[in-house]
Amino acid sequence: MLNNFLYGFVHREIAWAQTRERTGLTAEKWSTRVRSHVDRARQEDPDFAEPWEANVALADGESFDFGLDVLVEGVAVLIAG
Repeated sequence: MLNNFLYGFVHREIAWAQTRERTGLTAEKWSTRVRSHVDRARQEDPDFAEPWEANVALADGESFDFGLDVLVEGVAVLIAG
């Protein structure tokens, strides 16, 4: 489980970084641009925008900490039985 979590997070981070680098934008400008597209999509089709909003929110250090906490707590619950 931990390996899958780590691999998934790192893979997603690398994919976002490579995509951003291809645009030539700074991380801040990239984030602003992506969020503007998500905001526009939310106005036009909230159901379509929902998973995109979740994906954008997953690309930061806070989401790694949260995901790791959830994983560890879940394993603890399984062990406690």
